[in-house]
Order: sequence, then structure tokens, then C-alpha cells
Amino acid sequence: MIRVMDQQENKLLDQEGRSRRENLRIYNVPEGAEGSSMVEFVEKLICDTLEIPPTTDLGIERAHRALAPKPTGDREDKSRSIIIRFHRYKIKEEILRKAWGKKRVLLNERLIYFDQDYPPTVVQNRKKYSEAKRALKQRQIRFQTPYPAKLRVFYEDGTRLYQSAEEATADMKERGMSA
Repeated sequence: MIRVMDQQENKLLDQEGRSRRENLRIYNVPEGAEGSSMVEFVEKLICDTLEIPPTTDLGIERAHRALAPKPTGDREDKSRSIIIRFHRYKIKEEILRKAWGKKRVLLNERLIYFDQDYPPTVVQNRKKYSEAKRALKQRQIRFQTPYPAKLRVFYEDGTRLYQSAEEATADMKERGMSA
């Protein structure tokens, strides 16, 4: 029975991930910067920051802030992410490729980040790798985080794919790294 529940949970997570595949998230855009039309703001933001011709049809179906409480008081610097849904997956992927290729994307001297729109469960699982990723960045070791929540590390002696944060941390300790 437990195995069947796990299978159903995995299928549900897969379906949620597939329903988000045309979505993209932009982080760290100040609250209220969008004015009265989020779609127009996002189109201009993408064209200006990623050097895409303004005549390009991005095919944005809708755009909105994440459904979290609006930050107030001491949390005002912590803005909600913007979620954008595109009509075409290829356009979303091209925008991500350009954003990731630039390394630093600025909006009014504020660093903004583009990423996939992952289901909350996947986000939680990916966060478990944060200590390992921090240690790898400090040592300037290249890594990737394949979907849904794995860690691929490109060591000098070869590439290693970890299935869990615990596995990554244990192996890194064996290699003399503290994670």
C-alpha cells in the first residue's frame, strides 16, 4: 500500500512539473515595479535586459507575482517572484539560456535572477544541496543540479552524479571537503 502511495505521489509530482514547463520565474524584482500591467512590464524587462529586439513576439500568456503574502515592513526588500507562462516552451528556454549566459542581469542596479518554475516539493529537495553547492563554489568546482533534485559535480578525476544531498556530503567529506 505504501509503495502504491509513493508511486501515486511521484506521478502527481511529475504532472505538476509538466504543467509548469512553460513557466519561468524571475526573482528579486522590486514590488510595484510592474506598474498596472505585469505582461507589458515583463515583455519590456526581458527585451531590455536580455537584448531581445522589442518587435519579437514572446508569446506571454500571463504573468503575475507568486501567491505569497505581499512583503511589508522589515521584509519589503524581499520581493515575491514573478511567474510568467509562455505559449511556447522553446521561447521560454531561449530566454533562460540568454539570462543564464549573461551571468548578471540588472534591473535598476538590482541583480535579478531567471529560473525554471519548479513544484514546491522539488524546490525543497533542491535546497538540501545548498551547503554542498556552497562548498563547491568556494573551491571553484563546476556543478549542475539536474531535475528533479540531483547534483552533478565535475571533479578533476571525473564526473559524479549524486542522488541525494546526504550522498553528496558524505563523498565530499571523503574527498577532504567540508560541506
